[in-house]
Amino acid sequence: LYWDKPYTFRVWKSHATPRTTGGVLPVRERPGVRFLAMARNGLDVVSSLIPFFDQHTEEFRTMWGGFPPASSGDPAKDAATRLADLLPGGIMADAYWKYVKEWWAMRDEPNVLLLHYSDVKRDLAGAVSRIASWLGVELTDDERAKVVEKCGITHMKAHPERFVYELPLNPEYGSPGINGVMHPGSMTRKGVDGDGRVTFSAEQAARWAAAEETEFADAELREWARRGRGSI
Repeated sequence: LYWDKPYTFRVWKSHATPRTTGGVLPVRERPGVRFLAMARNGLDVVSSLIPFFDQHTEEFRTMWGGFPPASSGDPAKDAATRLADLLPGGIMADAYWKYVKEWWAMRDEPNVLLLHYSDVKRDLAGAVSRIASWLGVELTDDERAKVVEKCGITHMKAHPERFVYELPLNPEYGSPGINGVMHPGSMTRKGVDGDGRVTFSAEQAARWAAAEETEFADAELREWARRGRGSI
């Protein structure tokens, strides 16, 4: 593809996994390409899907055949449904379990940086420094501070127009700049860690923990998936 931008890099965001472990991304085949992956506590992932799904517009949902499903109006019912969707055997299970296991298997590749949301929340400045070092980018103190500021939830919520899903290949669909995928401002919600503990009952949390014991047989992986390493 012809690249006519003034900068020399491109960034592609996806939820894909490495080809070597059954996915599609050529991690080992393309050592010059960097792959930054991030995981999050599983219950927090499920909890975030409840409002995320509901914030899609009806126009988009209709275009996609009813997906993602809207809220039932009953928070407890929605929590139970999303939990069933992501537990092993659920219709969206691979989006979490497969993703985490396959990136974990590639964590020591030189062109892979695997981060955990909890670690980044605990030390955003440290995460910025680590990413910059991994990319071979030298930041001044002022540049680092500016990046940290713009990656923070306060800045993101102040500029919701920069955090939207668009349909660039469907310019006639929806309103300019937003294109009707999600309601304005809904992509930057809380930015918190541990929301799953509030959303789900003790019985539901126990079901998830039991699935972690089965799916993440490696104790190191299991503990990392739950809470990260505790530092950057």
